[in-house]
This record gives sequence, C-alpha cells and structure tokens, in this order.
Amino acid sequence: MNSNLKSYRIAHCIKQIDVADKLKVSKQTINKWEMGRALVPYAHWFDLSTCLNVTLKGLEAILIQTLLDGCVESGSNRLLLNAKRSRVYDSEMIEDALGVFAMRSGRTAQAKSDMVSNEYERRIFELEKALLERDKRIFELEKELERRKGE
Repeated sequence: MNSNLKSYRIAHCIKQIDVADKLKVSKQTINKWEMGRALVPYAHWFDLSTCLNVTLKGLEAILIQTLLDGCVESGSNRLLLNAKRSRVYDSEMIEDALGVFAMRSGRTAQAKSDMVSNEYERRIFELEKALLERDKRIFELEKELERRKGE
C-alpha cells in the first residue's frame, strides 16, 4: 500500500515532535517534508527510516509518494523534478511518479474547469431566480397599487 510520510507516521502512532527530536530538526521541517513541500535530505534518510521502522527502500517509496501528493496539491511538479535531478531517488520510481502527476494534474485541471463551469452555471441560476423573485414582487406591488386606486 502506498502512503505518504504523514499518513505512515500517524498509522504507526509516532508523533511529529518525536521524529523532529530524533532527527534534530524542527517540527516545521518535518511538517514541510510531510506536506511534500521540501525534499528530505539524504543525510536524514537512515535516521528517519530507523525512527519509522521502515527499510530505506520503503522510506524512498513513502517519500516519493509524499512528493507526488504535494506536487498534485500545488499543481507543480517542481519537487519531483528536483528529486530526479538529485539522483538520490530511484529514477524509475520518480519517472512513475511524474507520469502519475501528469495524469492526476490533468484530471485536477479538468475538475477545476468543471467546478468553475458548474459554479458559473449555479451563479447564473441564482441570478435568474433573484430576477424572477424581483419581477414577482413588482407584479404584486403593481397589483396592490391598482387595487388601492380602485378603492
């Protein structure tokens, strides 16, 4: 099962602060890694794998999944490309992640487009409904005015 760094840590009941203390980094640094906003330096891989009780290869898969999730969230594949350039990560795993990013970001762009389109249509519907309500109220007021004139 593929999981990202945060979900793996939580599933194994490990606190973020405990990981930060063990690696001698700040909790904010761990948060950036977990959100896929920064690469985990290779110098921390061994201690991180020990802390999470996972093999280095398993950790690599978790880190790549984390980067992928962060890239899809941000809409940019910059960190995956940086990981590829670093030559630290398995090139096949990075290529696979880049392919998944391309597929997911295409869907995400379409979903956002559909959402904007649906939001636009919903807004038009609301405006048309408001106009109808206004016209109905005007009609009722005109009717009331005519009735009062007739009295």
